[in-house]
Amino acid sequence: MASATDGDMVPRPTPDAAPRVPEPTPEERIHRFYEVQGMQAPPPQDVVIASTVTPDSEGAEELARVGAWKELVKLCNLHVYSNTSSCDAKESVRRVHLHAIALVKLDKRAQASDLLETLPREGLPFSIVLLRAELLADSESFSREASQQALYALLEEHPANQSPLVDRRRKAVVLALVSSHLALNQVGCAIKLLAQAAAVYPADPKLLHRYASLLMQTGHVDSARAVYDTVCALPPQTPQRQQTINILSGLLAICNGNFAAAEAAFSSGVTPSNCVNMNNKAVCTVYTEQLPNGIRILEEAVRTNPQGLTETAAANLFTLYDMESEAAAEKKKTLEAVATMYKGADFAERIKNPLKPTAP
Repeated sequence: MASATDGDMVPRPTPDAAPRVPEPTPEERIHRFYEVQGMQAPPPQDVVIASTVTPDSEGAEELARVGAWKELVKLCNLHVYSNTSSCDAKESVRRVHLHAIALVKLDKRAQASDLLETLPREGLPFSIVLLRAELLADSESFSREASQQALYALLEEHPANQSPLVDRRRKAVVLALVSSHLALNQVGCAIKLLAQAAAVYPADPKLLHRYASLLMQTGHVDSARAVYDTVCALPPQTPQRQQTINILSGLLAICNGNFAAAEAAFSSGVTPSNCVNMNNKAVCTVYTEQLPNGIRILEEAVRTNPQGLTETAAANLFTLYDMESEAAAEKKKTLEAVATMYKGADFAERIKNPLKPTAP
């Protein structure tokens, strides 16, 4: 018999290959995700897509309510403009508005701007006028400066303390201008606008929240604390105001490096179904070196209210999985399955392939 030294290799026995474990189905992943906590997965809601709604503005509104932006654009491209002549002007404007909103959500702002420019200049709802002014910054035919001019013109058209409706519109324009100034790195202008608005509307928690948050982001922590004290002193206390107080308290604690206090503030009065605050709480655990606890907090929020999952919370949970590094890919697939089941394929695709952040 020839040996290996004669030039012929002697074959070595090989162990039997391990049987391949089949890939779990999305339903199996969801079942295991809930079963590990002794819970039963809630029944899925009907997923709304373009083919399941009426081909008109009511169908578009239904898709918008569930955040099915790609499906909304598909509906518009397939049906909405095919029978424009048969609908009244108000219906046509509503369709264009919803289509533009969907394009903005999909980060196709230039297309949205061009679409709104097809509408008449007069007689439009305020929400469309405001959106069109904001989107001038993204149009190939205009600029951010042109957008700011249009927004300041809107501000002049809505003087303060004229009526509750005019005041609501003025506040919306102020917040749009703040975003515009920040996009141009004009931080001082943004802070000045919010300071002026806070002086005119000292009892508006949304404006005060935005003002305090921007002050903290720019290092003016003492000024932010003064705004926080103003919010705390506002009577009477409402759930919305208390939530603003808790969030600002948590952000101030973060500014001071006290992440344990921040986590406690974000937890105050919050149920696991509140995905936004649970997300803030989970972020704090990264800085207190409690990564597994952060994952547990966000997973609990998803299990309790899968329909309430936000793109930010999903992105953060993906990041925490990567930091943990243990079975990150499999855990991501499970979260994608949950998102698809309870939020729709449109949402699931967005969390897998997040859009690049746009200017604030």
